[in-house]
Amino acid sequence: MKTPFTPKTSNLLSRRRLMGHVVLGGAAALVLSACGGGGDSSTNSKDLVVALDRLEPGMTIEEAIAAIGWPANAGDRAWTDSGNQLLLFTKGKPYDDATYLDVATLRLIDRTITRYYFVE
Repeated sequence: MKTPFTPKTSNLLSRRRLMGHVVLGGAAALVLSACGGGGDSSTNSKDLVVALDRLEPGMTIEEAIAAIGWPANAGDRAWTDSGNQLLLFTKGKPYDDATYLDVATLRLIDRTITRYYFVE
């Protein structure tokens, strides 16, 4: 027979379950924080902002690719690294067979940088 002093088992189990979840969540947070922030600290990481800064007006597409420092990895004239994307657009001159750098667009996670390079 239940009295006002009989413990409520359903609440006791819920509290145990809640504490178990809190302890497991804390343990998972400790494990993930011990692994690091998930950043790429390797030397193989490529900085597309620095690559964009190397480009200059009047460059041919071959010179622009050489200035970037590594071959395109997302198409003919596109580079991607860590969610960022660098795209090169070209234009030709009527008196020259070379293809020149016209526009470079760098799409970063939080902003887009567009620069115009073509010299007539």
